[in-house]
Amino acid sequence: MRSNKKSMRATSLRNTLIFLVLLTVAIAIGSFYFGSIWIHDYAVSVNQTVASATNSKTDDASLKKLQSDIAQQQSIITKTQALFTDQTSYQTQVVQDVSRYAAQLGMPTPSFSFQTAGTAAGATKTAPGNTVTVAVQSPIAYTTLLKFIMAIEQNIPKLQITGISIGRADAGQVTTDSLTIQVFTR
Repeated sequence: MRSNKKSMRATSLRNTLIFLVLLTVAIAIGSFYFGSIWIHDYAVSVNQTVASATNSKTDDASLKKLQSDIAQQQSIITKTQALFTDQTSYQTQVVQDVSRYAAQLGMPTPSFSFQTAGTAAGATKTAPGNTVTVAVQSPIAYTTLLKFIMAIEQNIPKLQITGISIGRADAGQVTTDSLTIQVFTR
């Protein structure tokens, strides 16, 4: 009496089991391969994020240090900005400063003649500015003239004497027609 059920023979069972083992190994190898690619891509992404965070932290620290340095050097920055006067207000500034120095030294108020940067003889590409000619009353004491010149040269905004004509007068006195001063402007 045989049943309708088909029984498996040993060779067909063996072949089926070999196929299932090979299929399981192939699935495991494929899973391992694609899993390693996914893990590698994720690791690259994490490394980029860590590098970006490190750079951001470094940039942030550098920025804070620069802000601190600027805050500490604010007086130097202010002085540096004061070295140059505005092109629009330099004439008023020069008249006020030079007249103040003359008054402090007991000199009569000088007269002024201005030339713009385009026509100024002392203006160069490296030292832009405008020229003013200052006429002082002669004769003048030599020491007073030296103090006047020193005050002009030490002025802020920067003034530089580019020309002067001096002649001998009585004892301790000199004659001068004019001083040519270069005014440094922005």
